[in-house]
Amino acid sequence: MKLDNKKKEMLTEYAYAIAGCFVYSIGFNMLIVPLGLYSGGFMGLTQLFDWFLKNVVGIVIPESINLVGALYFIINIPLFYMAFRILSKAYAVKSLLSVVVLSAIMVLIPIPSELIVSDYLTASIIGGIVCGVGGGFILRGRMAGGGQDIIGVCLAKKYPNFSVGKVSILINFIV
Repeated sequence: MKLDNKKKEMLTEYAYAIAGCFVYSIGFNMLIVPLGLYSGGFMGLTQLFDWFLKNVVGIVIPESINLVGALYFIINIPLFYMAFRILSKAYAVKSLLSVVVLSAIMVLIPIPSELIVSDYLTASIIGGIVCGVGGGFILRGRMAGGGQDIIGVCLAKKYPNFSVGKVSILINFIV
């Protein structure tokens, strides 16, 4: 069976996005979460919500399970609708797929009981690089990792002076 160029390109995009989800999840669960560090953007917002559920509401969750992945999917649901309405059905479905994969992998990759990197600055730098590479792969696959990516692309389409980077910086500043 011979694949035409369009199918090869599509498979390459999916491979990039899925690899990016794995890389991001490994950096997040192995380097950032074990030290109690917080990410920016919607992922950081989800971490704050997770902390609230565990420490204020009192929900008991084993330390090895990262509930953030499931919560991240939930807070992205309205953004899929926004992407569908403003961008396209194809972009919304591809973004839904990448967030489902990212959320599932984050829940499945266990948080190590022993620290891989014990220094906060080193863990922040390495974790940021690893997560950034993962996020870049997802974007390279022409999908969104959810959160401010979807908002940024929608705003950039509606307002030419907006960029995904500007939106990300603004949301990170707020969080």
